[in-house]
Amino acid sequence: MYEGTIRMLNPLTKVFLDLPPISDLPDVIHNEDQCSFYFHGHYMITEKTILANKFLIWKVIINSAPDDINFMAVALYGSSRLAFYKPSNKRWLKLPTRARPYFQDVIFFQRWIFAIEYDGQLYRFDTMTKAGPMVTIFKPSTPFDTVTTKDINQKYLIVTADRSLLMVVRHLINLICEEEERSYKTTKFDIYELKENSNAWSRISSLGNYILVIGFNASVQMFAGNLLNSKGNQIYFTDSLVEEQSLVETYYHNIGIFNLKDGSCQEVLSDIAL
Repeated sequence: MYEGTIRMLNPLTKVFLDLPPISDLPDVIHNEDQCSFYFHGHYMITEKTILANKFLIWKVIINSAPDDINFMAVALYGSSRLAFYKPSNKRWLKLPTRARPYFQDVIFFQRWIFAIEYDGQLYRFDTMTKAGPMVTIFKPSTPFDTVTTKDINQKYLIVTADRSLLMVVRHLINLICEEEERSYKTTKFDIYELKENSNAWSRISSLGNYILVIGFNASVQMFAGNLLNSKGNQIYFTDSLVEEQSLVETYYHNIGIFNLKDGSCQEVLSDIAL
């Protein structure tokens, strides 16, 4: 971001597009050198604007190239809220949600915007209506409970090569009690596919020759044969708990590879700290 403006940059052509600044986001109050905003959906905090510029925006997704007539961007900010932008609107607009949403991921799928909350509630937004964005809220059933009290979990949405929608549930444990460090460790992943024309997630036990690469601001499915020394049926993951990294002096990275076949989790760079 440049002076609060969210800048999209093509690293190959160096062409850039500036989206409206963070001070224009819904529910963000900008007062000279300070910004007040909701964090984790439940409480409002106030930070210096220069600091808010660094971590208020969590993720920005786009549906097409910026020069496309139907170009649209969606921002996940304050760790839990959503706003969308169209060039014709000139500013960030609020998407209709319940009073205190807690979104973990958002993605363009088919002609809609899909977003998922911590408790598995799935939102489908239609922004093509003349009356403004319309929302459908539902909670697809799953073979297992994706929210537990025993661990922390993070949900990711991924569109596959065959145009299916996946929900990846990442389970983590907090090691603060065991090692006296505020650090997290990934223990396993569960993968679900949204059944077409059905209000249900179906569990997937194998990715075949594909891998999933998941991270803080982007998650994709890739053919393993396109990557050197890569095997299928694996999930490559990196840190997602960015706010934790900003709260402590020493944060140990949680980066690794999860094997769906045997459930093993291989850590990479686990002893590297910020």
